[in-house]
Amino acid sequence: MKKPTMLLAVLLMAGLAYAGEGGKDTTAPVKSDVKDAAGSVKAEAKETVSDVKASIKTHEVDAEVVSIDSAKSTITLKTEKGESTAPVEGKAKASLKDVKPGQKITAVCRDDEKGAHQAVTEIKTKASATTSSSSKPAEKPAEAPSEKK
Repeated sequence: MKKPTMLLAVLLMAGLAYAGEGGKDTTAPVKSDVKDAAGSVKAEAKETVSDVKASIKTHEVDAEVVSIDSAKSTITLKTEKGESTAPVEGKAKASLKDVKPGQKITAVCRDDEKGAHQAVTEIKTKASATTSSSSKPAEKPAEAPSEKK
């Protein structure tokens, strides 16, 4: 009975001695490598984003809204070149509810490398050009002559 107890005590002591060496942080080199790798991935991601932003071509188009399809997130615009339908994305999606057919807008369009419209990314509304009727003061209707009894 003394031998198994003695063997168990020796194994326990050896385990504690091995665990006692745990005062050193053996994960420090791994943590350092992970931080370095994360830093380089982050730098590569920033470069990729800046490359993509540089390659995206946009331009503004003065147009009249022909129709809006909120379900498909598309807008049909009439410009000097004719009518075209494009998907709506980004800031322009929020503006769709404020735009009505017949309204004059400035649309910011994202183009492909050939210059063809890929999507409308922003919609800027214009003030109504028919302000001449609203600039006159309202006239009072003529009063009916009062009858005396």
